[in-house]
Amino acid sequence: MNKFPNLSESIDPDVLKGADGWLAFFCFSILGRAFFQAHHLFKDCKAIFLYQIVDFPFLLYALANLGMIIFACFIVFSLHMIREDAVKLTKIFLLSSIGFVFFTLILTAVSIFVHQKQALQYFNMNSIIQIIYYVVWFQYFRYSSRVANTYKS
Repeated sequence: MNKFPNLSESIDPDVLKGADGWLAFFCFSILGRAFFQAHHLFKDCKAIFLYQIVDFPFLLYALANLGMIIFACFIVFSLHMIREDAVKLTKIFLLSSIGFVFFTLILTAVSIFVHQKQALQYFNMNSIIQIIYYVVWFQYFRYSSRVANTYKS
């Protein structure tokens, strides 16, 4: 006797509806990342104003990061309110986040070139982890039964 039934046959589609499960985890993780980024952005801006050093690459980074933080909060709101276009906007957000990682890497390279510091000490595995994180969540939004049942579009 099989202890584990075929889940795709036994679960009612209405059970996999709403912003619960992995979808709720996604919302909490994106919101947590947004607050974490906002905290670090505020800390970096405070240091810039304290030492009165204006760095153009940092200014571009700060504006783009602020935009991504606001976009992340809007995505969580859209998913929670089960808006019709929430999945489309979330996919755009995830692709934009991957672009933001590459944008950050380019700005870091420009800053290193301008200040002539060694590039290897600034290479961060966090960028690769972030890209994997966003790609995995993008695939979740493409193939999830809960997403398909909750956000009919």
